[in-house]
Amino acid sequence: VATGSFPQSVAVSGSFAYVVNYSSNTLQVFNISNPAAPTLTGSVATESNPQSVAVSGSFVYVVDYSSFTLQIFSISNPAAPTLAGSIATEYSPISVAVSGSFAYVVNSDSNTLQVFNISNPAAPTLAGSVATGSFPQSVAVSGSFAYVVNNGSNSLQVFNISNPGAITLAGSVSTGSSPYSVAVSGAFAHVVNAGANTLQVFNISNPGAITPAGSAATGNFPCGVAVSGSFEYVVNYSSSTLQVFNAAIGVGFGTPLLSSSLAGVSGSGLTGVNATQLSGQPASFYTNASNITTGTLGIAQVPNLDASKITSGTLALAQIPNLDASKITTGTLANVRTTGSNLSTPSTLVLRDASGNFAAGTITATLNGNATTATSATTATNANQLNGQSASFYTNASNLTTGTVGEAQLSSNIPRLNANTNYFTGFDQVFEGIIRVRGGIITDDYQAGWNTTDLGLYSARSGHFMRFVTSGGGFVWYSDGTVFPGGNAARMQLTSGGNLSVVGSLSKGGGSFKIDHPLDPENKFLYHSFVESPDMMNVYNGNITTDADGYATITLPDYFEALNRDFRYQLTVIDESDDMEVFLWSKVVREVKDNQFTLRSSRGNLKVSWQVTGIRKDAWAEKNRIPNSVDKPAAEKGKYLHPEAFDKPVSQSIYSSPAPVSQPGSK
Repeated sequence: VATGSFPQSVAVSGSFAYVVNYSSNTLQVFNISNPAAPTLTGSVATESNPQSVAVSGSFVYVVDYSSFTLQIFSISNPAAPTLAGSIATEYSPISVAVSGSFAYVVNSDSNTLQVFNISNPAAPTLAGSVATGSFPQSVAVSGSFAYVVNNGSNSLQVFNISNPGAITLAGSVSTGSSPYSVAVSGAFAHVVNAGANTLQVFNISNPGAITPAGSAATGNFPCGVAVSGSFEYVVNYSSSTLQVFNAAIGVGFGTPLLSSSLAGVSGSGLTGVNATQLSGQPASFYTNASNITTGTLGIAQVPNLDASKITSGTLALAQIPNLDASKITTGTLANVRTTGSNLSTPSTLVLRDASGNFAAGTITATLNGNATTATSATTATNANQLNGQSASFYTNASNLTTGTVGEAQLSSNIPRLNANTNYFTGFDQVFEGIIRVRGGIITDDYQAGWNTTDLGLYSARSGHFMRFVTSGGGFVWYSDGTVFPGGNAARMQLTSGGNLSVVGSLSKGGGSFKIDHPLDPENKFLYHSFVESPDMMNVYNGNITTDADGYATITLPDYFEALNRDFRYQLTVIDESDDMEVFLWSKVVREVKDNQFTLRSSRGNLKVSWQVTGIRKDAWAEKNRIPNSVDKPAAEKGKYLHPEAFDKPVSQSIYSSPAPVSQPGSK
């Protein structure tokens, strides 16, 4: 994809690449989620001649070579990056790196490394600075150290930045001519030298004593290096090439760099190879284990080893320390590749002969004196002594007369105990129907194999479904759904905050609010009963003062006429004077229209209290009118919702057992 003029630096995070353009003074954001078709997402103007870019979290950090600034841009919206803050640097900042709450900037003209506190992007502050070598060109940060290459003094410097206010030089080493870029991975620093056309690797495990670990020739004028895994990536400015170097073979591990053709390596193996020089190569590449004569093969070099690939030789134990047998996933290890004995003594690997028989004859095993061989069990065997053997090994259950058989030896249809060591039983000691318990779920599950991560009560039978489950910390009641698993329609929800939401109608014998008493909240409750009517009624009210001519217009909510019909009005004049001879009145002079109505009082500037009611006419109410009086179904005639209210016995309750009644003030 095309960029602005003279793109100078790029940083990548997630699905986006961030490019600064030296000549056009822009930061561009490209969407790279489809690498075959990157697209420009957004851009923003920078200061003069942006030289380097770094990205961390929701912010991009840009140093501008000519305007001597560090700019911080918010990229929370990649389509519209915005300037969050900026701060002046020393002369000509040329490279920036970010780690945690700090940005690290090297300035080529003033020969300094500056550390800025960026915990508040809107107001970055200078935390500390230190002198570098001549013409610092690139900076990288890892852990408590910053790594700077100096183009003029041909050096790699390591600075201790654990205290940004007091940065100290931890160590330095000479590099090739004109080091141009540095990258750090693990215990190694990788440096490209534009003057010497070389890639150098330095061991930085001891910053006070940096040592060369390897080197390789590059293309003409290498100007950038990056490291990922076992490979180093180098771009060469003059020869216009990208080179990939294998860092696992020699480079960075203190051994000579092997040629790119891996001379001497063939299908028959590499004679006399030191195992440590094969780091990163799969063990299956070598077919004769005896070719590896020195060194140690770590587990990392034998992932998913196919034992059949090793066709000759013997792997000594010293060459595979702490071998995890689970790493060998295929193939068979022949006897020639193992060390063992034909003695029937402990702590030896016993081999079979060509016929599959044990070389040492019959192998016997004593089970604490209760079994003579591994092929039969003595009567009255103690089950505790057979732990680890499958239950099917013993054909007569009466042989186990003492001890306990662990669950691993039981078949899946053996009843288990609950956490209180009681058998799972129903209230009346009988299971009825099909009940499955899965992770806290009790489900009448007629369709085998259904599983869910919900917690609660499930029922599914012949296309009818019910769920009563926890959901996001609340409790939700679901009804029938159209597909299995059902119960996809949420009908009632009790949230963790105590709020109840019901999708359908709510029928009740009574209702009230209950709050701490406003006058004595520590010792009393206050109850108020719900206001109810035979209609689905909404109530609106308020107070208003008429104008000098006695008129006032009340504006109702903008949804009033869409929600209500059959309007009814009540008006009351409020007069606090002592003049009993004057009769004051108010009336509606214009009914509701456009969600307003107008009233008039017998004289101006009177306070009027008003109330308007309406009957719901919304779509749900029109199709779900609440009936006023209905006959009870035949099965419920002669029975009561609340028999105790009529002094009737509980046996006349519509429900099998009446709902508990709690009156205000009851205990």
